[in-house]
Formats: sequence, structure tokens, C-alpha cells
Amino acid sequence: MEELAAQNLILWMPVLSAAIGHAIAEVGPDHQRERWLPRIACGETFLALAVTEPERGHNMLRTQTTVRKDGERFLVSGLKAVTSGIDLAERVLVFGRTPGEGKGGAGRHFTTVLVDPDAPGIEREELPMRWREGARQFQLTFNDVEVPLDGLVGAEGQGLLALWSFTQVERLMSAALCLGNARYCVNRALDRATQRTIFGKQPIGAEQAIGHPIAHLHARIAATQLLVYRAAARFDEGADTGEVAAQATMAKVLTADLLFDAADHAMQTLCAQAWDEREGMIDLYLDARAARSAPISQELALNFIAQHVLGLPSHR
Repeated sequence: MEELAAQNLILWMPVLSAAIGHAIAEVGPDHQRERWLPRIACGETFLALAVTEPERGHNMLRTQTTVRKDGERFLVSGLKAVTSGIDLAERVLVFGRTPGEGKGGAGRHFTTVLVDPDAPGIEREELPMRWREGARQFQLTFNDVEVPLDGLVGAEGQGLLALWSFTQVERLMSAALCLGNARYCVNRALDRATQRTIFGKQPIGAEQAIGHPIAHLHARIAATQLLVYRAAARFDEGADTGEVAAQATMAKVLTADLLFDAADHAMQTLCAQAWDEREGMIDLYLDARAARSAPISQELALNFIAQHVLGLPSHR
């Protein structure tokens, strides 16, 4: 993902599919592993995710969407906002509340199921977001959508365990995308700074106001890359999930800010040329800004670090 982004190919659907695939690998059941993991690994299929809701955002614990068992099926009802790539996905992983679920146990009260995006009862409304990160965005309304029992991911009533596995991969791969695209932005700025001459004989990169920010960004990329790679290595080693979650979240925070700063300076260095839509810089800049709000906002990520890494109290 980093190398694709370094060529300015921002592809969000492989991130979602890989993260959902990891969740399936972690929580099962076996028939879901056998069906989806080989196809995700070789790129045959995409999976989408429906979690956030218009009035609740990333606060999954307040979800109003329900996933209830009804005989030999589940019924899904509710409204999900900003679902990426539903037009490309073979299935969408839906997170919802389990009505009447008893108390006790981590992650109880919620259930995750894989839903056919073309199933009767699903209403799609495309959101005009201009293909951010290479995908169309939709709002989905589920009206008692039927899902067979074998669509269950994990165990009924323990949907949070599936999403906990999902988030680590999503944040690591998001960080890789940001890191690679920051390299692309710096290279665009560097090309312009070495070729553009306005005053005298030296290109504009000779001016410290142009050259120093590029040098600083280059140093930040080198340092941030170490954190991303370390977090990925610890994940592959099977390190404690709390440690991996902390490092993945810190990597997401730092790379999102790095990408935004790199895109901003590239825009400044290219000047009027950057605003020519044929250059692609406007979309690059908007994608860089989106990275500070998704897949989790910088504020929520920093709250996680403050509370779960540093031990600071919550205001709630």
C-alpha cells in the first residue's frame, strides 16, 4: 500500500478488505475463513464496512442499527453513513446492536454479519464526495434485510471482538498509505523546486523558504517510516494487542499530519500549477485532508493514546 501511494494510487478498498479479512481470520467461523480469506488474499473480491451512523459517528457503542436473529436468519435494520465502495463490494460487514442480549462478557450486545449489498430491503444514496481515496461513498438504509445464519462473523452478541481485530490492520494500512503519499508529495515539490527558475539563475529550491520545508518533510518521512514498520513488525510477531493498538494509532496520527503537511507544501511549491485540475494536486490535497478525519479522527486517536497509553482520565 505504501508503494502504491508513492505513485499517487490511493486505493481504499484493499485496506478495508484486508482488515475485514483479518477480523474473519481472528474470530471465524471456519466456513467464513475458507470462503473469503483466499479470495481476499489473491485480490478476487472486495469487502465493504458499514459501522458509522449519521448521529453517532465513531461511537459504535451507541449504534441504533439492529441485527436480530429470527429463526433461520438474521434481520438487519438501521441507517449507516459513509460506507465506501458498496458498488464494488461482494459483501458488506454490518455492525449492529443485538436486541435482548444478556449481560456479561467483553464485546457483548453487538453482532457483525456479512450482507449482500444487492439484497432486497437495502436502499443506497450516493454521497457527493468526489471519489475520495478512490472509492464512491454511500449512505445505506437497511429495512429488515435478510441475512442467512452463515453470514455471521464471530459469535452472536460479540461483534466488538470482530471490530477490535479490524481496527489494528486498518490503522496500519492507512498509515502506510499516508506515508507513501507523503513521499509522492515531497517528490512533486522537489521536482518543481529543482526545475522552476524565476529570479536569477538558481531554481526556487535554492531559497530556504522552499528548500527547508522539503528537507524537514524528508526527515519526518524517514522517522515516521520507522514507527510504521516497527508497528507492522510487532503485529506480525503476534505482540500484545494493546501494544499493537497503541503503536498503530500513533502511526496513524503522525502519518496523517505528515501527509497533510507534505501535500500543503507541494501545493505551495507548485503554486498556480497546483490549481490546474489536470495536475491532480487538488484531489491529492483533499485526500490528504481526509486522512486527518478518517478512518478515525485525529482527536479520537489522541484520546485513545491519552487514556489507554498514558493512563490519563476520561472526561466521561
